[in-house]
Amino acid sequence: MFLTRQEILDSLKYVADNASFVKIDSLAIENYVHNFVPTPYTHWTKACPFGYKPQPTYVDEVDFLFLLGNQAFCYWGNPKWTVDYKGENLDGWWAAIACFQRALENNTPILEGNYLASLTIDQTRKLFQGTPDIPLLEERYRMLQKIGQILVEKYSGRFHNFLEKSDRYSLNLTQQIGQVFPGFDDTPTYKGRQVYFYKKAQLVVNDIYNNTLSYPTGIKDISHLTGTADYKIPAIMRQMGMLVYTDDLSDRIDNKIEIPEHSEEEIEIRASQLWAVKTICEMLNQKYPDVIPSVIQDMLWLSTQGKGSLKKPYHLTKTIYY
Repeated sequence: MFLTRQEILDSLKYVADNASFVKIDSLAIENYVHNFVPTPYTHWTKACPFGYKPQPTYVDEVDFLFLLGNQAFCYWGNPKWTVDYKGENLDGWWAAIACFQRALENNTPILEGNYLASLTIDQTRKLFQGTPDIPLLEERYRMLQKIGQILVEKYSGRFHNFLEKSDRYSLNLTQQIGQVFPGFDDTPTYKGRQVYFYKKAQLVVNDIYNNTLSYPTGIKDISHLTGTADYKIPAIMRQMGMLVYTDDLSDRIDNKIEIPEHSEEEIEIRASQLWAVKTICEMLNQKYPDVIPSVIQDMLWLSTQGKGSLKKPYHLTKTIYY
């Protein structure tokens, strides 16, 4: 059994309606919609600072994007983790991509379940080699090793075999990924009710869809994805006035005090981001029917990547989910 899109949206609406720490400013959203300028959709692969290089085959690209999405979490630290690659000093998401590309360039078989199943902590440290160690190294090691074991036991060692056997409706596929593989079951409880984020699983599905358009993945209804609740998008939405935090929460974020994982504050930030994006899309669809949540969130996320684009810190939460 899979959750319907409405059930997922209802869980987000429950948080937005009952939030104590985060409010959505409808006037700021109306202002964003009024000033919206449609531009050609830019997926993150087109904005990669060192040039994203797709894998040589469709199946390798699918498997690469799955592993990359699994590790799309918690890059922040003090000092911040950075990686030198092709003359670029990178951090965050770009640094993670560089690490996986570097491994493949060095003939490390990271796409193979057999390799991942026997991964060691030292090999994981080498995979993410940078300065200092990547945050949550131990969790990354255990996650990758478990993925390898599952791939070997059930899917002949490769993720694309899982995809071939899976439901291709986008939201069902995200739930299947969350049910089968570690690190994707992003469903915390808020005031007694479960909330369905599936951030990394949605990222994987959206990336596979957008990066393999010339291949028959069969992924359907990508517009039904609700979006990827993370750090940077709520930060830019707060900066634009669309999300409003209580004074206490604002002070904690601005002073870089960690917001605990699965706390009411953290869940409200993430759910409010997604509900605000949904509202934006509904308003824009009256004029631009092709605008979907992934388009808006990617536009907002890319707008945070320039130096100095965020005037205030984003919230800090140690988590394997984003």
